[in-house]
Amino acid sequence: MRSGRSGIWVVLLALGVGVTLAIYAKYHQVVPPTASLPAPSVPGPAHQEPAAAPPAPAVPVGPRVLLKGHLILPAGEIPARKKMEVTKDNEACECPPGGGERQPFKLDESLVVDPETRGIAHAVVWVKGLTGGTPRLEADVDQRGCQFVPHVALLTPGGRIKLLNPDHIAHNYAAHSQVPGNPSQNLSVSKHAAQLLYPAAGGFAKPEFVRVTCDVHPWMQMWVAVVEGGYAAVTDAQGRFSIPGVPAGPVTLCVWQESLAASPREFPVTLGAEGGEVELPLK
Repeated sequence: MRSGRSGIWVVLLALGVGVTLAIYAKYHQVVPPTASLPAPSVPGPAHQEPAAAPPAPAVPVGPRVLLKGHLILPAGEIPARKKMEVTKDNEACECPPGGGERQPFKLDESLVVDPETRGIAHAVVWVKGLTGGTPRLEADVDQRGCQFVPHVALLTPGGRIKLLNPDHIAHNYAAHSQVPGNPSQNLSVSKHAAQLLYPAAGGFAKPEFVRVTCDVHPWMQMWVAVVEGGYAAVTDAQGRFSIPGVPAGPVTLCVWQESLAASPREFPVTLGAEGGEVELPLK
């Protein structure tokens, strides 16, 4: 009987130990020795996406319009043009450039005003500070009838002129540049020259109004107008000009004229969405 009672106590003791271990494992999360524990998480800075760059502000672009204008002498007597006597090579030099009756003189072109419209010819008009226009990299300069045609040749920096001489006599081309970097040479132009590029290499590098003369025929004079931006024009015989592609809104026009505005004048104007025509009085 004693041995039987001992077996019962052994069984009860084993059951008690098993229950105790189960309860301990439940409340203490006992992990079997063969299992690996997950690596503890280390708190760190929260992940942030890079901030998007702010959108670039919209650049207002107004409509491009055609600017037309009329440069006038506003009041007073129109100055008479001086007559310059032809003193040599009369057979060729008395012939007007466009043909017609021979004359023993040439008319001064430093100030030409149309008697009907009072428009001023041979003036340069450009839009101040506006860039990106059409480059003017070459301009023809004729020496016909011992006269430069045109009286003002328009270029942008880097441009050069193409000299022509249909006369049967030699001419001379003397540029009087005052700006370092621009050509200032004395060039002989033989008779019947088809074309001669000046300068032969490079171009007029910087803005300037360059006076040009002929040492052979002292009455001959013209100007090479080198203007930045590409938005420029030379007034015609009636003083009119047009400049396409100018943005609508307020702009400033600059005017150069050898007698009345050797130091350029400025004219603030405002263009509508359809363009427009302006009248610029030059006293």
